[in-house]
Amino acid sequence: DSENRAYQTHTALELPDVEEAASKSNIVYTHDAFVLPGEYRLSFVIFHTVTGEHSAMQRMLRVAALKNDPLPAAWRDLPPVEIFRDPPGDLFLPSMTGRLHLPLDTRRPIRVELLMNASRSAADVGPRSRRPTNSNPGELIPALKAISQVEVRNGTMNVALLDLTRRQVIFEQDSRGGLDWPELQTALKAADPNVIDVHSLENRRQNAQFFLAQVHRRIFAAGPSRVLIVLSEPMAFSSGEDLHRIDVSDKPDGKIYFIRYHSVAGVAPAFPTRRGLPFPTRPGLTEPPDSLEPMLKPLQPRLFDVYTPEQFRKALGNLLAEISRM
Repeated sequence: DSENRAYQTHTALELPDVEEAASKSNIVYTHDAFVLPGEYRLSFVIFHTVTGEHSAMQRMLRVAALKNDPLPAAWRDLPPVEIFRDPPGDLFLPSMTGRLHLPLDTRRPIRVELLMNASRSAADVGPRSRRPTNSNPGELIPALKAISQVEVRNGTMNVALLDLTRRQVIFEQDSRGGLDWPELQTALKAADPNVIDVHSLENRRQNAQFFLAQVHRRIFAAGPSRVLIVLSEPMAFSSGEDLHRIDVSDKPDGKIYFIRYHSVAGVAPAFPTRRGLPFPTRPGLTEPPDSLEPMLKPLQPRLFDVYTPEQFRKALGNLLAEISRM
């Protein structure tokens, strides 16, 4: 980096394991890393340990700062470079030691409830699904990790994951000290949408009402003022579901936010969205209509439609600014 600190990694390729056809192909060798804005000198070396043959190359990398950054201090305590050492597909990246600087000060004590929907939409499960089924809910895991690092200085934050298909709270933990990734990972695997028991199928018409019951219990609980953050992809339920709106007689003493995270794979939403959001270009593919936000209407949630990391960063900045005024 600009202060001459070195960050290094390597991988060995055993040539006896390389098939002959590889000589006719280009080989792409990749290492991913988080890099803060700044200037870096990259060095690449390939070395044959037997013959001593080698090749080296250097390039300069300049990473510009974010323009109009809504969270300018979020990266304050992070190292300039963190090289990924986690298995491919592990979106939580447990080997990353850096923690975001996201302090949250409020005038009165609060309890933040972060509620993530870990279920797949009914339109995404089964042989007619428009995208592969996967128990890992895509972009939600990095978003969950980021929000869980908010430091609630005058209160607490509780993180919970819901499996709506089985009507279960599959994970719940206080966020202080970081989330227990092994336990969370086990919970996500158990929520595999491709494996469902008969009892859960028999009562699937109550999946939506289970979600509302969890919301109601958390936002109307006694104690400090509540802030509920719902994190979910657009969620459609099966035909015949009870989609009645949440029943509230009193307005909750708190705030409710809904971060609706759209797939980055490039599908256009089937429901109206705010102006200015990008619409991908893959024709014929649409997201399912979201049923969660309409059911929450009586609580007047603040909705953030998120398509990109930049939009998520802006949503999180706005959300924290609003909560800080409580």
